[in-house]
Amino acid sequence: FTALHYACGLGHHSIVKAILDSDVMTEECINHADNKHKVTPLLLCAAANKFDSLKMLMNDKNMTREGINQQDGRGFRALDVAADMGHEKIVSFIIQHEKVLENDLNFRETETGNSALAIASQAGKHHVVEVFLKSSKMPEDFLGLPNKQGENAFHLAVFNDQLDVVQAFLESGRMTPDLVNQPNRDDLFPLLLACVRCVVRAKSNDLEPQGTTMASLSIAKALVDTGLL
Repeated sequence: FTALHYACGLGHHSIVKAILDSDVMTEECINHADNKHKVTPLLLCAAANKFDSLKMLMNDKNMTREGINQQDGRGFRALDVAADMGHEKIVSFIIQHEKVLENDLNFRETETGNSALAIASQAGKHHVVEVFLKSSKMPEDFLGLPNKQGENAFHLAVFNDQLDVVQAFLESGRMTPDLVNQPNRDDLFPLLLACVRCVVRAKSNDLEPQGTTMASLSIAKALVDTGLL
């Protein structure tokens, strides 16, 4: 790690600023990732939720679109990391930044093919999901974007019993009948997927009746109540 890595990871904003303002700072330095996990200073800021340092990096003249979209060893960018960890302020800032284009929001990480929205959906970060859904920058085809298993962000929310995320989608005004009824690779559309999850959960002896089984039932009811089926 470089001095900039440590300053970013620890949130020493004044040191970050001093380094960025120095005459030796270049595009290569600001995006340096010659370490075990291929982590850039920007990725560290996103993971550690150091918003002020991330903002300085993003606005720096040496930070490019390519640097913002640089991937770590898992194939995650700063946006993906922030989405996974529920850092909604950072997600919002990156999405709206002038250096980030609409096509960048369609990016899918290399391991599973999940978009940043799908990552947040699977992790149950409903506040982050709401940030994506409210963004005017989000491409129209973003909601139905499948991963390598043929699952889109909504499928992942249903499959993982993320009721708050499912409700965020349904209340966003962006869901259409086609999206609500879009099948995954196994030809399971969201309502059927939720019902299957109910059966699986109910048969599992290590789960409480009021736990995730109820979440699956609530998701199925929410889908029926949409009027989009």
